[in-house]
Amino acid sequence: MEHFMFAKISEITPENLASLLKCKLTDNSTSFKETWKLFFTKVSGVLDKALSIFSNMSMNISKPVMSDILDVIGDIRINIFSGEQLMDVNFTNYWFHGNLRPFLSSASGEFLSCLSNKNITCEIYQNVYVWRGFVNLIFVIMGHTVGLQLKEFNNEFLNMDPWTKTSVYTYLIYPFLSKNTTDLACLSNTNDSMDWLLKNFGNFSVIAPLTDLLALNEHFSPMDALPLLSVSQLAEVAYTPGQLTSSEDANNLMGHISNAELHIFFDQFSSAIQGEENRIPPSVRSAMLQQAFMRANLSEPSVSDTEVLLWLQLRLRPLLINMSVDYIEPYFTTVQNRSCTTVQQAVELLYSIQSTLSDDTQKKIYSNIVTLLKEPSPIRCYQNNSFYSFMESSFLGFQFPNLSTFLSLVPDTEKSMLINSMSPSDLGSLLSRPNIVDNSSQLCTIFNYYFSTPDFLEKENVSDSLRQQILPCVWPMALSSKTKTDVEVWFNSLSQYMKFLNKDLIGSPKLLSASCLSFQKFVFVLGNGYNYSNMNFNKGNVYTTIKDYLSTGTKPKCYNATNPDLNSTAWFVDYIGEFINFTTLDDLNSFGSTQLQVFAPNLANIHLFNQTGFQQNISSFYTELIYLQDPNFNPLLLPMEFRCSAPGSSYTQLNNEEAMTVLRNISHVCTEVDPQIITANSAPQALLINVPDAMADEISRSLLTNFTSDTVTIQRINTKKWKPEQAVLFFHTVADAMSDPNNISADVLQGFTCSRVQAFTKNKVINLIKACRNNGEKKIVLQETQLTCMYNCIKDGNASAFTQYPSDILLYYKQLSRKLPAIICPFIQAGCTTGNITAVTISDEAFPFGYDAIQFNACLTADVVKANLAALADKVVDDGFLTIILNKLNQAYNSSIADEQVQQLGSISRVASLADINKWNITKIDTLAALMSSSDGKWTPDQSNLIITKYLSTKGNTLGTAELNSIGGVNLCALNASVLNTISSSSLRYADVLDVSNCSTSNKVILFTIANSFFSSPTNISLTSYQLIQPYIGGAPLSYVKLLSTSNVSMDIPTFASLDPNVIMALTVSDVKGLLGNNLADLKTYENVTVIQNWTATQYKSVLDTLGLNLIGGRADLTTTVPGLQNSTGTTVATIVSTVMTATPTTKTPTTSAYSKIH
Repeated sequence: MEHFMFAKISEITPENLASLLKCKLTDNSTSFKETWKLFFTKVSGVLDKALSIFSNMSMNISKPVMSDILDVIGDIRINIFSGEQLMDVNFTNYWFHGNLRPFLSSASGEFLSCLSNKNITCEIYQNVYVWRGFVNLIFVIMGHTVGLQLKEFNNEFLNMDPWTKTSVYTYLIYPFLSKNTTDLACLSNTNDSMDWLLKNFGNFSVIAPLTDLLALNEHFSPMDALPLLSVSQLAEVAYTPGQLTSSEDANNLMGHISNAELHIFFDQFSSAIQGEENRIPPSVRSAMLQQAFMRANLSEPSVSDTEVLLWLQLRLRPLLINMSVDYIEPYFTTVQNRSCTTVQQAVELLYSIQSTLSDDTQKKIYSNIVTLLKEPSPIRCYQNNSFYSFMESSFLGFQFPNLSTFLSLVPDTEKSMLINSMSPSDLGSLLSRPNIVDNSSQLCTIFNYYFSTPDFLEKENVSDSLRQQILPCVWPMALSSKTKTDVEVWFNSLSQYMKFLNKDLIGSPKLLSASCLSFQKFVFVLGNGYNYSNMNFNKGNVYTTIKDYLSTGTKPKCYNATNPDLNSTAWFVDYIGEFINFTTLDDLNSFGSTQLQVFAPNLANIHLFNQTGFQQNISSFYTELIYLQDPNFNPLLLPMEFRCSAPGSSYTQLNNEEAMTVLRNISHVCTEVDPQIITANSAPQALLINVPDAMADEISRSLLTNFTSDTVTIQRINTKKWKPEQAVLFFHTVADAMSDPNNISADVLQGFTCSRVQAFTKNKVINLIKACRNNGEKKIVLQETQLTCMYNCIKDGNASAFTQYPSDILLYYKQLSRKLPAIICPFIQAGCTTGNITAVTISDEAFPFGYDAIQFNACLTADVVKANLAALADKVVDDGFLTIILNKLNQAYNSSIADEQVQQLGSISRVASLADINKWNITKIDTLAALMSSSDGKWTPDQSNLIITKYLSTKGNTLGTAELNSIGGVNLCALNASVLNTISSSSLRYADVLDVSNCSTSNKVILFTIANSFFSSPTNISLTSYQLIQPYIGGAPLSYVKLLSTSNVSMDIPTFASLDPNVIMALTVSDVKGLLGNNLADLKTYENVTVIQNWTATQYKSVLDTLGLNLIGGRADLTTTVPGLQNSTGTTVATIVSTVMTATPTTKTPTTSAYSKIH
């Protein structure tokens, strides 16, 4: 180059200069920028033409010297261009499109900065600088094509190194667009964001930060220019607040990113929003997450665990915040077949953001963790540590599984190993977790496999509620222990659990299989200081189990003289202990009878009998056993009462002083001993002795027959408490035996019936009626049938003596033409302003005064109802309020309400629908009894039927005596025939009197059939049988009623009216006369009753008149004799008619109801 500088300038042609440039720029020689500037200055005359020639040579040179040459050309040419020249499109095109094109890809920052400061228009900038020089973008994106020249210009961009590209943007494009004052950012001739970007940035749009684009053009919309943006720019759009507002925006943006570029995008996007995730709308984050799961192929085996964790922990972590439940499944799919470490880190990542996740999402995570522990192989990641610790680390804070799920994750072949991997402390932590025990059988499975159960029971301080659940599981283990050491270990470890024993656990089914040593311990623990308060069993229940246990197997049970553990003669102490006072003679016989004599002399056993309350036969029998075993046993060692039964020969061994002492004691004690051994039984006389007076009204009616009439029996009957339905069975016995009716108790007098007094003299009957005056301490409540009977007995007497009779009889002194008494078969939501209802509010005497229905509903919560149900039932009577209470209760218990709660419903129950009742648990007799209480109101038949049916649906529940007494007759009638047929005659026999008057005829027939199978004889009916079966007689068939008509029972009118209507209509006048007996006159009193009217209408008038009652109604008689009309025997038609009138009427039975309710 230096050589040429000294050559003759005039000899250098443009072609020579162009060739020289090509030669110098392609060899490895270097020259300083100052040298080039001096050289170009000397050849300035041919420089422009030489540059034009050079620009058309095929070359691709990228050397620093190109930048130096361009800088020199800028100094000696561009810097001297006038403003007019720069505004001339042709001029600028000539230079930038032609002369300078080969050098532009090497433009320096200095050159570019110089250009940006030139005073040119946007049009020149766009057409020359952009379109013709630096920033042309092939129009393929826009669907256009360009000529060869434009493609060659575009190559200048492709030939630029990154630094040069950035320099073009930094020193030329951005400065020019930001400094142009006439048309800031050159917006005036652009149509939209993409057009603006194309015209002003071209290829260099991918270099511009989004912030610059927005700063230059406040109307720039990145979403309209997505095809022109690079991956980095798209990430910048994504993390810039306000740019993406919906899932559609996000999906649109992601559509411009290839799968291969996803990692680049998420690396930039996620790092930018880390810690500020909420500045991006949830819908956008969800869409981004969905795109990643769909397109990153993270579940493919070709993707390494390292890459998966990179994605989850860095690229996707910000998107997991507030993650929707929809993405949990894809998340876990990515790690399902990964290493245990990867799986664990994936769960830990979710745990780190747990606070941002919804309940539903966390539940879904829990279920997927469960799946991971099962697939591809069960608990594949377990490493022989504590299985509980493994499960804790597996689930972290995502809902620890309940026992059923916990055990479902354990393969059967590894149950023992895994369960025993847990220390007692671990097991305590496991079982103490909230709601862990969902199934008691699964809890028992744990302890069935666990080797350290006694250690756990003794050392782990778990809650009482958990202890209560554990005890049924471990109790059989304790009972099966066979050595003294094991028994002590087990029962010591159970010391904090024994208070949770219940009737089932101490019952015979559980204890019959107990070992002898464990049974000894059981008797000792429950007999020495055990607290029975608040237990559902008592000492009597324990003794029942003891009795059952000792009555089985070889007698005496648990005794083996050759076994050191079982050869103790303190057998009564070991196996009966403090429960000895429950023992009966029958029990001792079942335990081995005289085989027990080997134990009798044992002083520890004898000491047990120092308690009081033994039956005389026990002391006599045990004393006999003592002297069978040891005839020389010292009687001074006997309990005081036992000495009365000691043989006289046993006292001969005593000295005089001892003998005198014993004699004094025996004289005091034994004089009170009843020499007769009384065995409790159900014979009437025995009941009078054994049952306390105040409890006599609990005796079943069927047992109160055939009393003798001796003075002692009568006196015992007369002093006891009776119900009217009991007294009718023995009233005649007492009344007949006692000469002065005034000495008969009120309880016995209430049994007065016409059926029973018909055998007495009229004078005695009158005196009995007088005795029924309410002039004693106890008022005698007389029923209408009794009053009408009494009235018929005294109506012909002195009316002025009415003060001597029960006052209620005065009602019948007028001609009675009356009927018997009739037999009567949503809120506006508002805030609470009156005051929240609490337990204190409910306890106020004025509650619920001051609350209307709306406020009552608003101020009462389900929790308060749940905690104060009984108090609310006691205080509230308004049906509307009761309905609110029931609705709140249903809120508190979504699916079902336990027996204990149902028992407290009281009157609340009566507003329940069938749907409400279906939610109730009715499994216990106490629940049934509480619901059937008449004091709370009536049930509809459908309700009664549903309640009773639900009770009966529980295994073991039947319609026994207790159930029948609880249900009562009215509710019993609601049941269908198939259910009623399950009632046994024994249950009905011992039940209270049931009012079945509202039953259907078919149900009455069923109940009568059941009752009749026990109470009656097929050939004759006694008064006692009649009175026992009377409540069910509405179902009696015609044959039975006809038999009654010949049995002298004096049926009262209400009972008569309750008979099957078809039966009544089939009765003759003679039958009715026999049935009513002493109550016949009442037929006139009640002749207007429908059922009696119907019957009368079917009878011949002349036959009705034979009753002497002047009854209204009856059929006309055929009494006229037709002359000459006789049969062959001479019998007249009148005779035939007379015969017909005494026979069963043939008139068609009325189709109306059996009888209208008596009014």
